[in-house]
This record gives sequence, structure tokens and C-alpha cells, in this order.
Amino acid sequence: MHQLVTRLKLLLLSSWLLVACHGKPGSEAEQSAAQDPYIVHGDSVLIPTGSPLTGRIQTTTLRQEPYRLSLTTPAQVEPNLTKLARITPPFEGRIVAIYTRLGQAVQTGQPLFSMNPPQYAEAQKALLDARNELSLSETELKRQQDLLAHGVGIARDLEQARRDYAIDKDEYQKASNVLRFYGVTPGAGLGKPLVIRSPLAGRVTTVALVKGEYKTDLSQPVVEVYDPSSLWITANVKEKDLRYIHEGDRSSATVVAYPDQVFQGRVFHIDEKVDAETRTIKVLMEFDNRGSLLKPGMFATVTFTDTPQPAILIPANAILLENDQQKVYVKQTGAQPTGTQAQFVKRAIETGGTEGNRIHVTKGLAPGEVIATEGSFYLINAKGTNTSTTAQP
Repeated sequence: MHQLVTRLKLLLLSSWLLVACHGKPGSEAEQSAAQDPYIVHGDSVLIPTGSPLTGRIQTTTLRQEPYRLSLTTPAQVEPNLTKLARITPPFEGRIVAIYTRLGQAVQTGQPLFSMNPPQYAEAQKALLDARNELSLSETELKRQQDLLAHGVGIARDLEQARRDYAIDKDEYQKASNVLRFYGVTPGAGLGKPLVIRSPLAGRVTTVALVKGEYKTDLSQPVVEVYDPSSLWITANVKEKDLRYIHEGDRSSATVVAYPDQVFQGRVFHIDEKVDAETRTIKVLMEFDNRGSLLKPGMFATVTFTDTPQPAILIPANAILLENDQQKVYVKQTGAQPTGTQAQFVKRAIETGGTEGNRIHVTKGLAPGEVIATEGSFYLINAKGTNTSTTAQP
């Protein structure tokens, strides 16, 4: 009898513990299992009222804002050909004097060297002869005019004097033009060597002259003057990116020699043809170089910046990858199904450049729409979707 009572007590205690551990039918444990944190219908995810996802998913309302497209590409520093003068001897002749040296700063019109070309001597002699002839014909014209004015001259002789004077004046003008071609003012420096002057202000970067040398090769520059205050930087831009670049667009450049310094420039020429092999097009930019830090031949990294355009920018963590497609979850506005706190629909988008941690959306979204940002990966990994997808870094 005592053993039976003890057994009944143990049975009642076990029953009480079982009830305490598992609860009654319809208890909190069963209710929690009955309510999912989300409901999936195709590309839609419904968040029920009271879902544990509440507060884990944050949203943002889309709006348009000014956006400058940036495109980065390798490039090379080149001399600005409009500020470069490669000076060759105008004629064969002997170098008489050299007035410059390598690295010297020169001004426009400053003498660089002088020489004695035989053609120059001939041009000087022709000018002297023409000037003498013009002086004689001018004197004769005045004499005939004076004779006729005093009634002792002949009109025919005066007319002949006028014709001779006109011919001699024309010859003198031709001889003067030849000397102007040499850069010499007619009447100045006659009988002296031909002086070659700098056509622009800058620095002498090449001197290939020896005093007394007789120059016969007229194709090779003997002096090079360069103004480094501005330079060209040339980039080969991919054909597909050409639509983002326009003449006048801003650009910036960096070089390895000065990694912490950014140089500013603008696009001033886009080539008219695409390289058939590389499918690139040459873009030329002009950069300010007053500090002379940039040197022709340097490699550079150039960033093109387009003019501001209205655009939609979204946080990078809002974009998810699914089967190599970029997608976001768009929150549905208006009345929600009963018991639903929020509804999100998956949508494919296309993107362009970046700005910080935000990405430019080119297709798929409109201003005023609301998208999931923080916690959007809960939605794409919801039950019924492809759980192999991951959030875009």
C-alpha cells in the first residue's frame, strides 16, 4: 500500500512537470511558432504586425539631387604644343654667336643666336641696291616736276620719271619683304649677321649649337623654347564611356611624384575617330602648371567630372545581388493587407557611378519611392526566395 501511494505521488509530480515545461495547447510557444516573421508571395515580402523584423529594416525615401558622374582612367602628360617652339635655321649659314643657354628663361623677341646665311647677305645687297635706285628715281621725279612747274620741262619726261619711280618703289617693297621674312626690320641691322629671336616666352629646353659651325640641315631644331605654365594630359577613353565626356568638362589628375596633390584641368578636345584595335578614343585636357611640377612624359591618373545632372543616389547596402542582377526592395505605399505592417517588392535596377558610399541608379527607381536599406538582406533571404544570394559589399 505504501509503495502504491509513493508511485501515485511520483506520477502526479511527473505530470505537473510536463505541463510546466510544455504548457497548454495554444500556449505562447505554439503561438510564436504559428506567426512567421514574414510572408512571401513571389517577389513580395509582407511583414506582419508584431514581426520581430520590425525595427531591423530601415527605409529611405528617394529624391533627385545634383550628381556629377566621375570616370577614372590612366593618362600621360604631354607638352602643350601651342606653347612650344622648335626653332630651325631658316637658311644654311655659319653660326656667329649664341645668346642663350639650356634652362634659361627667355622673353618673346629675345635673341637666341645669330648666323650669316649667304641668302641673307644677298637679300641685304638687294635691299641696298633697291633703296639706291629708289632714291635716284625719286630725285629725278622731283626734278622733272620742278622743270615743268617753271615752264621748261616736258610732260613726256615727267610721265617717264613717274613710271620709273613706281617701278623702283615696287622693287624696294619686294626687297623689304624678303628681309621681313628673316625677321629683320628693313633699314635696321644692314650689314650685320641675321639674329634669330624667340617667338614666345618660356624656358630653353634644347640648345644644339656650336659657335662657328656651318649649318646645312634645316630640318633639325637647334633651339627649343617651351612655356610650362600649362600642359596637355592625354587619356585613351573606352568607347562605351565616351557619352559621359564633353568638351569643357572638368578633370583632375594625380601623378606618382606628388601623390597628395591634385591638379585641375578641363577637356578641350575629343578626337574624331576611335582606335579600331583598342576601341578607345583620345581625349586631350589642358592643365594649369604654373608651379612647373608636371613634366612631359609623366604617367597620370585622370578623373573626368561631368556637369551636374539630376539623379537618384541610394546607399550601397540597399543593393542586393541575385543571379548576377542588382535588386532592391521597394516598400509599397497605400492600404496594406490585414495584419500586415509593411510590404516590400523586389525590383531589378541598373546602376552607374558612385559617390562615396552611395551608388547612382540609372534605371528602375523613381523619386518619391521608398526602399529598404539597413536590414534588406533579411528580405532577400526570406523563406521562398533564393537563399544563396548575398548582399552586395
